[in-house]
Amino acid sequence: MHSTSQHHQEIYSRLQKRINYISVAKVILSRWYWTLFAMIVGFFVAYAYLAYTPPLYATGALLKFEEKKSEISELINVRNIYDRTNKVESEKSVIKSRTVIQKAIQSLDYKVSFYSSNGFYLTERYPYKPFKIRITDHSKIYGYENFEFNALGDSDYQLYYTYQNKRFGRVYKYKQDVSLPGLKFSIIPLGKKIKSGTSYVFRFNDQAELFDRIYKSLKFDETQNSSLVYLKITDNNPVFATDILNAILKEYLDFDRMQRSVTAYQTASFISSLLRTMADTVKNSGLAMQQFKQNNQSLSIPDNLNFLTKRLTDLETEKHMLEIEHILISSIQKALNNKSSDQLTYNQPGITDIV
Repeated sequence: MHSTSQHHQEIYSRLQKRINYISVAKVILSRWYWTLFAMIVGFFVAYAYLAYTPPLYATGALLKFEEKKSEISELINVRNIYDRTNKVESEKSVIKSRTVIQKAIQSLDYKVSFYSSNGFYLTERYPYKPFKIRITDHSKIYGYENFEFNALGDSDYQLYYTYQNKRFGRVYKYKQDVSLPGLKFSIIPLGKKIKSGTSYVFRFNDQAELFDRIYKSLKFDETQNSSLVYLKITDNNPVFATDILNAILKEYLDFDRMQRSVTAYQTASFISSLLRTMADTVKNSGLAMQQFKQNNQSLSIPDNLNFLTKRLTDLETEKHMLEIEHILISSIQKALNNKSSDQLTYNQPGITDIV
């Protein structure tokens, strides 16, 4: 086994010695057109990718959740990681909820998107608006694709659109109503006149499509065992990404504040109702106790005390009167039993006086 390994090492060393790097370089240089062709192909592939692929921008924000500890947890120094994780997960669900995102979309008032042609793809012009579109009816905007606007002069423009796989085109005047099935609007210039030959593409935004666009691009990056959460949103329009992220954070804070106020109001209402119930219960108990005392002729402790005091005073007075009567009776008895009392005589001889 040892001799076999030595044999392989000798063969490998001989092959290394036989390799002439200069010869390899000469072969590569002799086929220079291959190298040049590969470089040209790579250049064109990269250029085509950059030309056909719209740029993608990302913006983010750092959100910190405040953790309020109770006095007991501070005293015993408890660090409940599971509670913190659950709180962060619940807040993330609130941020990506349909209610918060839809309110953020409504706050932007982004009913119409404007685009301009930039080579091989359309570039969104948000927040720029080349003209105002006054919408009168938009009950069926999902049946229409992009509208192509071409300015013809100071008062006219040409509008192309696709409906039910058919392409239509017509010349309209500014401020004239464009009446289509389920859609009615008019185009109004903003101050400056639109130059002839200027072209734009616009489309009416669907709330469901905007929600899906934002929901899919909104991501979270949280630090483990931390109350910090990094929100990131990616979009082809950096201004729109920044505005919608700020709107989402604002609506989340408003939603959180509203939930806290609702919770506080519900707690206060519960305490008030509980106090009213307790007050009514105590009042009814007092009335029942008073009725029970009246029915059973029972007295309260103060009434019993007053009654006993009065009774004791009467007994003391009665005792004092009895003592006085006893003294009088004793004195009368002593007077009657006194042997040395004087006898009355009427000077009648031979007659004994009756005592």
